[in-house]
Amino acid sequence: MTVDSGNVSPDVYAPTVEFTLAANAGRDLQAATDADHDAFLGCKSAAVAFCFKTLRGPSNDTGSAGWRIYRRPVSGRKTSVDRASRTAYVTYDRISQDKKWVRSYLQRGKTWEIVMQNESPLYYEPFDPSCRAGLFDTYARLHREAPVRQCESGVWTVVRLDDVRILYTRTEAFSNRPNGAETVRPTVDMSDSSIAEKLAPIFEAMLLDTKELLSSSVIVGADPPIHTRIRGSVNRAFTRGRIEALRGYIDEEVARCLEGIDHAPTFDVYADLAIQIPLRVMTRLFGLPASDDEKFQRWALMLATQLNAHETRGTATWLATHYSLISEFADYFVPLMTERAKNPGADLLSDIMAAEKDALTASEGVLFVLTLLGAGIETTANLIGNVTVELLRNPDQLDLLLADPALVDAAIEESLRYDSPFQFVFRETTSDIELSGVTIPGGSIVLNMIGAANHDPAHFNDPDRFDITRKPAHVGFGQGIHFCLGAALARMEARAALRGILPHLREFALDEEHIVDRPSLLIWGRLQIPLVRRSMATSGGTAQVGLQSEG
Repeated sequence: MTVDSGNVSPDVYAPTVEFTLAANAGRDLQAATDADHDAFLGCKSAAVAFCFKTLRGPSNDTGSAGWRIYRRPVSGRKTSVDRASRTAYVTYDRISQDKKWVRSYLQRGKTWEIVMQNESPLYYEPFDPSCRAGLFDTYARLHREAPVRQCESGVWTVVRLDDVRILYTRTEAFSNRPNGAETVRPTVDMSDSSIAEKLAPIFEAMLLDTKELLSSSVIVGADPPIHTRIRGSVNRAFTRGRIEALRGYIDEEVARCLEGIDHAPTFDVYADLAIQIPLRVMTRLFGLPASDDEKFQRWALMLATQLNAHETRGTATWLATHYSLISEFADYFVPLMTERAKNPGADLLSDIMAAEKDALTASEGVLFVLTLLGAGIETTANLIGNVTVELLRNPDQLDLLLADPALVDAAIEESLRYDSPFQFVFRETTSDIELSGVTIPGGSIVLNMIGAANHDPAHFNDPDRFDITRKPAHVGFGQGIHFCLGAALARMEARAALRGILPHLREFALDEEHIVDRPSLLIWGRLQIPLVRRSMATSGGTAQVGLQSEG
């Protein structure tokens, strides 16, 4: 049995205790169960003693209910405690009283490492980067302890799936306004001299009218009837036929991205495939030159970076960066939209600008294209990356999919549930309203916690398990009038990408040490997903990551 220091701080301490639950290697099962169960019972007292010795003070022991137990396989590279928190857990009370839990793991013939932690006080803030570690453990605690809760910053979190559906569908009670103000078109207070000083030069040089821009609605932040007008305008252009016509092109681009993978020592799923497909599809959809791909990728990344969890969010510097992006974007698209309105082509942008009914203003057009380009690229890239990562982390599910490729759609839906590309959206209460027995005052900012709702134990059995045989009724793409406009296209792209890379996945191992997570609690994905050919991983060889680096 080993004791690890965990995260030590003067006020909050979560001691971690680890011990090995040995496999049933020819031993008497009952004797093995008794021995390992007795070893477990000594863990808590050891942790408390270690905590006292380390801190020379109280152990922060909240009683048996404060302890949670995770399991992780010992074989191969050790999984981190944070990874362990994504797997099934049991409470201290249950394992201390029930030897069946120990016995069930002994019967599996594997060796498991048990990680026991004392939970620290519940804490969640949507833009505090420290909350990313163990995020799904926090979701589980919110479900158990506070399904409707006000954060220290004042915003409210709502995590139950039933409540999240209410936030989506009762548009008269929950305004979509802050979703635009917190993401695509941030609110600007020009009476603040520090903000005015930084933004005035940007607005003066911008091709858009400042007053029109700052009062414009963006589709992700509008309520009816404005939302109805904007959605109606783009719906007529974003047709099923137009999306279906892209199928062959998407398949060709997937094949192009995977050229040479059979002999590649390494492959970065994000850089070499996941980001490339939606980027190329979006430029094709808007009728833009492929030579500008790098520019669009940079804009999409800049927009996503603005939504990362960092301290500068909302400051004058952050606002200046954001509106500089919009200005640069407008410099490119305003002349193009003007030209397409006069001389329309067969592309999406032409159809949007040529619409006579529910026509968009210049600012609305720029904000819509920025939203679609940014969200369309990042959402799809993260979906492709996330599903690939979880298949490699769950080889039993990969085996299922290889045995029955017809489960590709189910794997994508499970990924949308398990690793929702957007973890939350913003809403604002129009009056006092009660959810799950808690009254949220009118005028409150509410986080509609998509990622947490998709792990609701009341709706999903063993919600922290990745299971492609589920038929999850998730809200990964929203619901009601705010259902994702590009959902069908994202699914088509993800389906093609997964079918393309699937036959190659057994040849590669996930390089866990070099995965780079996106530093965001809002957009859930990775910026690097390196794979290493298994023959190299076992032989200890090294190689540069990515097909593009081979030459």
